Order: sequence, then structure tokens, then C-alpha cells
Amino acid sequence: MELIVKTIVGVVILVIAIIAIFMSVNISHINKINNITVQQAESLIISDLKQHSPNANISILNASKSKSHPGSWDIMIRTVYNNTSVCPSVVTQQFDYPATGFLNTTTIYSNYSENLCHVYIGFSSQSGLVNNIIGLPAIAIATPYNKSFTPLVNYVNKYGYQNISAKAKYFDVLNISNNSFHNVWFINYTAKNSNYSYLLIINRAGEVSNNYTSNNIT
Repeated sequence: MELIVKTIVGVVILVIAIIAIFMSVNISHINKINNITVQQAESLIISDLKQHSPNANISILNASKSKSHPGSWDIMIRTVYNNTSVCPSVVTQQFDYPATGFLNTTTIYSNYSENLCHVYIGFSSQSGLVNNIIGLPAIAIATPYNKSFTPLVNYVNKYGYQNISAKAKYFDVLNISNNSFHNVWFINYTAKNSNYSYLLIINRAGEVSNNYTSNNIT
């Protein structure tokens, strides 16, 4: 009987100890959440993303107090992978940090897979009704290849996707070869194994306004 009583007492003490440890850890976690600043949250998220993709271009789009978890932060990040390739990948990720750790909701805007360029945004076919649909250099670069614009596809096929780098710049007014273009993206695709670049001008809806090679512009 005495042994049974000692055993029960021992179990009760053990349970109490476990509860105390759990409460201590839980309180510590709550304090950790409550003490973290938005700058710390942003820094930790970016550090984690950079650890997996050191060359990615990462931008913070928005940060505000979490609506679901007091002391946590809703943070939206935009990440561009392979931003100088013919088809950069663009994603946004929504974090509730540190409440849900590095779990996030991801939206894909463009990506390159199985030798195909995918752009997941809509375009208007009526140029006059378009208002800043393409707002990122990466999307401007990817759009003509996504639309299989024949001269560009031929250039890529001739010199190889992996050998080509690209860059894009937006112009309110662009004067080139005695022509004037308004509200356009000027895109330069350059193959390292070619002696010329392929140049494209597209409007904000992704429609090609004109195209050149670097050795025939004035």
C-alpha cells in the first residue's frame, strides 16, 4: 500500500513538472512573439530566403500587424529568381511571422519550366485601354518569350537559353532610329556567344511595338 501511494505521488509530481515546463516554454514563445519588431521579422524572413536562393532579388512589398496573431507581422515579399534570364521567375509570398514561422502563401506570376516560359497575368489587346499592366522589368523580359514572338524565339534557339542575359527599362518616351515611342519597355537580350544583341520594344500590355538588332539601330 505504501508503495502504491509513493508511486502515485511520484506520478503527480512528474505531471506537475511537465505542466510547469510546458507553461514556461509557452510563455517564453509568447514573449518572443510579443517582443519581435517588424524590422527583425523582415530581416529573419529575408535571411531564410537568401539561404535557399542567395542570388534572388528580394523586395518587401508590405508589412503590417497580423490580424490573426497578436504580436506577429503580416509581411508580403516579392522574389525574382534568375532576373537576367530570358524568362525570370516572379513570386510573391505572404508571411505571418513569427506566429506561423516560414510557412507562407505563394502566388506565381511567371516561371520557366520544361523549356516553356509561363506568365500568369492577363493582358488587354486594346493598347489604348491599358494602364500599367506590366510594372516589373522581369515580367517585361518574360512576356515576349511567353508569347512566342518568333524573332526572339529564333534568337534564343540559335544561341541557347542559358547563354542569353536580358535587361529591361521603362520609358515614358523612347527615341530610337528616328522613331518615337511612348510608355514602353525597352528590352535587351544579349547572347554571350553572339556578336549582336536582340532588342525589343513592347507596350504595357506586352504587345511588340518594334524590334531591332544592336547592329542595325541608329
